[in-house]
Amino acid sequence: MEMQDNTFKFFELLKGIIKTSKFILDIGSSEGSIPKDYFSVKNKLVSLDIDKKLLVKNPNKKKIIANAYLLPFRDEHFDFVILKYVLEHLDQPELVVSQLRAILKRNQFVYVVVPKYYAFQDTIYRILGKTAELLRLGKQAHIAKFTFGTLCKLFYDNGFIMIDFYEADAGLSFLDKTSARRNLKKIILLFIYLIKKITGKNLLERNEMHFLFCKFE
Repeated sequence: MEMQDNTFKFFELLKGIIKTSKFILDIGSSEGSIPKDYFSVKNKLVSLDIDKKLLVKNPNKKKIIANAYLLPFRDEHFDFVILKYVLEHLDQPELVVSQLRAILKRNQFVYVVVPKYYAFQDTIYRILGKTAELLRLGKQAHIAKFTFGTLCKLFYDNGFIMIDFYEADAGLSFLDKTSARRNLKKIILLFIYLIKKITGKNLLERNEMHFLFCKFE
């Protein structure tokens, strides 16, 4: 019950911040990072992604193709920034976070979601990436590794403070992209089920970290 209460409080706070924010930036948004009902007609949302194919599917009217390392915005422009499943894909996440401090207005907020690097689903993701590299079929997509402490330090070192945090259960949606991966997903889900049946432990439980940071001045 306590976990559910914390989740409710976190997302009520998130909704409140979003609805009172005029200019919002969603970095690495692809098809959109947050449900539509979180936003109001007053929000001016900018969706940014380096992948044009993914960004085309985004329903938002204001879309920008750009690299997160070179954010094309003036200083103190945004009230709220979304970084959902972005930082783990970067070899220099600190460069992005330092830019966030520049483009955010004073005492405004960043919503960050990253997987725990040692979590079950992230381990599977990294194994698939390493296999793709060895077979020359792709590259390792999860580069940076985060714990609660290392993610907080990254933001603290750049002038942010954490105002809220919670851990969510993870999913395996990255295994839905191809038929081969979907077959693998069935095997992994069976393995997860058996482990839970034998030990009572859910391998996907509390593997995803959600943060709200504030640019403190």
